[in-house]
Amino acid sequence: MRRETPPSEREAAETIGPLPVPLAMAAAPFAAVGLGLYVLRDAWAAILLYHVQIAFWGFAVPRRPADLRAGCAPRWLLAAGIASGLTALLLLLLLDTVLRNDVRLDAWLVRYGLDGASLSWFVPYYGVVHPVLEELHWDPLRRDRKFRPVAHVAFAGYHGLVLVLLLDSVWVLVSLAVLAGASITWARLRERLGGLCVPLVSHGIADAALMGVVAWIATR
Repeated sequence: MRRETPPSEREAAETIGPLPVPLAMAAAPFAAVGLGLYVLRDAWAAILLYHVQIAFWGFAVPRRPADLRAGCAPRWLLAAGIASGLTALLLLLLLDTVLRNDVRLDAWLVRYGLDGASLSWFVPYYGVVHPVLEELHWDPLRRDRKFRPVAHVAFAGYHGLVLVLLLDSVWVLVSLAVLAGASITWARLRERLGGLCVPLVSHGIADAALMGVVAWIATR
């Protein structure tokens, strides 16, 4: 049975380069986010440093540009969108359970520079710009067959720098497992559909919904 939108050309998995290159690309987000959150103590600094290192690797490691519009299968877009939206609903229902006892979300956001206009700008930036840049950075690492397992772990792991500041330890582990699963799912969808459209849209919906719920709860 034919798929709805079979890709016109199956893209072969690529090797980015010698092992130190993908290792450095996977490690750089830890350094960027760690510097922003633990040294500068500023969420905007963390995300902008993360995006600066993505731009650096985009110039430093030549590779075929990803087609963000390829593979837009309507059935998969709908399924991915629903799944991502349900993530935000689940967060809304579980937030009081998963947060550390010493964390007040509104105070935490203010402590890391997210209040008023800063938070208002951060939500759309995190939901629109961030997933595009993130997919462009991690996609080649996921497509390198030898490095792929490390890429999934590293993708989940760098988020842990944020999660440990907010969640109980058990829920940090659960979240890391969910993030690794999301990375694996996006990699498989990218291969199956021949493009980044569905992973990108579902990633964007998840990020926008997640940050939107956090901002709504913190400011209500």
